[in-house]
Amino acid sequence: MKLLLLKFFGIYGDSAGRIADVSPALRSSSNLGWVLLLMVVLGVGTIWIYRRISGLPTRQTRILMALRLTLFALLLLLLLRPVLQLTVQGSIRRTLVLLFDNSSSMKIEDARTEGIDRKRAAVVLNEDNLKSIQLDHPSRIDLVRGALTNDRLELTKKLGKLFDLRLYSFGQRLAELDSTAGAAGQRNVLNATSPVTPLGDSLREVLSRSRGQPLAGIVLVTDGQSNAGNSPIAAAEIASAQGVRLFTWGVGLPTARDVVVASVFAPDICFVNDEVPVVIRVRASGLAGQSGSLVVKLGADKIEEKTIAFDQDGEQVLSTQIKPQKAGEYEIEASIAPRADEIVKDNNRATQKIRVVDGKIKVLLVEQQARWEFKYLQALLMRDRRVTLKCYLAEADEGITKDDKGPFLERFPRTKEELLKYDLVILGDVDPNGLSQAQTGWIGEFVSKFGGGLLVISGKKYGPGAWANTPIGKMLPVEFDSMAKGGDVADKPLRLELTPAGERNSMLRLSDQPMESKRLWANLPPIYWDARVQRAKPAAEVLLVDADPAKAYRGTKMPVLAMQQYGLGQVLFSGTDNTWRWRKNTGDKYHAALWGQVVQRMSLPHLLGESKRTQLTSDRAHYSLGDRVTIYARLYDEAYQPVKDTVVRGVAKSGTSESEVMLRAMPDQPGMFRGEFVAPAIGSYQFALPSDPKSVLQIDVSEPRAETGESTMNESLLTEMANATGGQFLHEEDLPKLPEMVQAKTDLVKSKQEVELWASPFYFTLLVAVGGVEWALRKKWQLK
Repeated sequence: MKLLLLKFFGIYGDSAGRIADVSPALRSSSNLGWVLLLMVVLGVGTIWIYRRISGLPTRQTRILMALRLTLFALLLLLLLRPVLQLTVQGSIRRTLVLLFDNSSSMKIEDARTEGIDRKRAAVVLNEDNLKSIQLDHPSRIDLVRGALTNDRLELTKKLGKLFDLRLYSFGQRLAELDSTAGAAGQRNVLNATSPVTPLGDSLREVLSRSRGQPLAGIVLVTDGQSNAGNSPIAAAEIASAQGVRLFTWGVGLPTARDVVVASVFAPDICFVNDEVPVVIRVRASGLAGQSGSLVVKLGADKIEEKTIAFDQDGEQVLSTQIKPQKAGEYEIEASIAPRADEIVKDNNRATQKIRVVDGKIKVLLVEQQARWEFKYLQALLMRDRRVTLKCYLAEADEGITKDDKGPFLERFPRTKEELLKYDLVILGDVDPNGLSQAQTGWIGEFVSKFGGGLLVISGKKYGPGAWANTPIGKMLPVEFDSMAKGGDVADKPLRLELTPAGERNSMLRLSDQPMESKRLWANLPPIYWDARVQRAKPAAEVLLVDADPAKAYRGTKMPVLAMQQYGLGQVLFSGTDNTWRWRKNTGDKYHAALWGQVVQRMSLPHLLGESKRTQLTSDRAHYSLGDRVTIYARLYDEAYQPVKDTVVRGVAKSGTSESEVMLRAMPDQPGMFRGEFVAPAIGSYQFALPSDPKSVLQIDVSEPRAETGESTMNESLLTEMANATGGQFLHEEDLPKLPEMVQAKTDLVKSKQEVELWASPFYFTLLVAVGGVEWALRKKWQLK
């Protein structure tokens, strides 16, 4: 009846049921003055005629006059073209994205012993009997499959009536599913095999692919474990900025009994009889008040066994030491025997490979005077059991050199052969005139031809500018003003910043966790002096820079710590002698760790006799199956100049299988190349270049552990992501209401429409009715 009435007014179509407001208007309002004038003329004429010729009683005359005036008014109103302005509101049909987690953590079978957990599983598995064995340990992916094929729930069918559905699965990569394949087809694609969950990256990619489309929202189906890529919260903020709401279904249980041996961290190379620190990270959940036995092994030998109390959920950092007795390759293993009630039993073990060498690092420390940097550096190197230290002070008192068994030398090495006994030369703030041309030449040969390491520590008197026209100056990885000897003397604190190369470099690592190491560097006490240099040389690798933009050269921050290859050896430049200030409040903790790693890193190539024309490194020490392995190569030709090729070929071997890897030159980094390949199988790989087969990079690929590192559903993360976008976090009992939730959150769109009232059946009927009534009354009252 309502639709019929609206059609009578000329309102047709589906908009009839979505009218929010109606208001009359005149389309030709510019003629209103003439119409009113004409109406006055016709009105006066009508009144005059009816009063003069009708001969009827006053009441009947007035009725006829009113009818005639109404008819004239309706006819004249046609000139103004009256319309009805309608405000129609409703929601346009939008796209709804369903994003399914297809990582291997979705295979976890949660133990559902609580009544509420069994009820939630029953909702999606269409199970009425809460005591059914089917509800004991359903895997997370089976719950998702159950929700897709549940005839009672009809989730995708109901959503498909309201929205255009686009379905994706995500893991190592984002894959769009065929929305026309039906629930059974989609079920078969969800196999939970991806070794990682890049939750933030996958959400970003979905938003990028959907840019420009009106999205009703994104339904994210996951256990909330994100172990690769960018922050999921940052991705949720991007979704919020684009007006896209997230509805997150958390699959799994927020608490579960599980013990995880997350990582083992130790130096990659150590020495025989050296006390090597080992850091082990252990996480536990659902085991408050209980304990476990941690076993640490070096190869087949048990090093330590200790009981760990799981007082509360969270991570414990445990420290121990190993003392290798023989040289060789070993594996450090830390493990806790799996419990019967753990939901994941293959994450209770972690390993790391180490190399044990027999020998000591021989270091020659050369200084002009015993400045503060020298005193602290000498003290920590003398305490280091890995190091045999000899010192030469150009301005030392004669008395300190009389003890033959002491660290001080009476003079700089007299012959080249004497100098070549060392693995590392540390050159401090030394007057170049104190060394002969032959001695500086020996240092050049020690590095370039014999693979020795050279560490140059700047000082306020001579370094580095005083070395400009010497062989030492040519070896340094920085360019500087030869007129400036010691650089600027600063009376204000200076802050240093790690470069991306510095973050990756293991000798600057202050923690086993990269982010923690970066935080520690940012919080180190300030220094009060660094040497003014212009820039790094083209083949140098900058590790630390001065944060002050005033010292930058053409927009590039001034290098403070930089290294470069020089022939077979390497040269490291330190532009400050203030690192001893980093001992403030912490003592030797970070100062000694840093210099110990630097000395070891710079000395080992000479100590181990390795070729250095080809340097191969990878972005990580260990990989999981399916990971993308990134390889960096620094290559020099026979003249020890950076290789200028644009592409070089490498080969990764494992047993009888080989994989070709193409490494491409990195822009603005002469001699640096980068390549990638996906680890195809578990095992050890040897990567080498055909041009230098003796330089081999060992790559270890193991079973994926990232997905079992966290076994619980991350409800807090998923709730935060949903709240950040104005969406909602869902449990299984909320799924039947999901279509209404998404639709209720969808913004209404208002539009304006005009209906031509003057051309409607209503207006025509009104004209006929008024004219017909007047005519009928005139006939009744016997008027012509």
